[in-house]
Amino acid sequence: MGVLYNAQVGPFGKLYAQAINEAGIAANVGIEVAQVTDTNGMEAFVDSLSPGNEALIVLPDIFTVTHQKAIIAKMAKRRLLAMYPFPYFVNAGGIVAYGVDQRDLFRRSASYVDRVLRGESPSALPVQLPIKFRLAVNLRAATAQGISIPATLLARADDVVE
Repeated sequence: MGVLYNAQVGPFGKLYAQAINEAGIAANVGIEVAQVTDTNGMEAFVDSLSPGNEALIVLPDIFTVTHQKAIIAKMAKRRLLAMYPFPYFVNAGGIVAYGVDQRDLFRRSASYVDRVLRGESPSALPVQLPIKFRLAVNLRAATAQGISIPATLLARADDVVE
């Protein structure tokens, strides 16, 4: 399995990749990680994935969001499955996305803005972790690429593009 992210955006990609690598070791799944900074690097990485790799995890960062169409097109061309971080990747033609429900995060951040505007110190506010996640599946894209999506996964999906 491949993992794609931009190391120049901060430490989060590296932390995600490390956790994925540890899970891969525990599950006896080989993980190949690419820290890319441009579409040429992304394409070279996808082309270099070892035979037998059937999937790519695309981590959430500004590079992957900005170049989502190029990443999705490359994966479709190679007929590989990718797990994307946000549902809008699925709306752009990706097959599966699972990640934080950004609408919920934005909605909940409004109370923090209100508290700061009322005089509370931002450093005194507790850190909130995401509590809602969304699973999105693009059945149309999967069918076009000859990828079968199990009915159980479709039943669990929050959003299905048909």
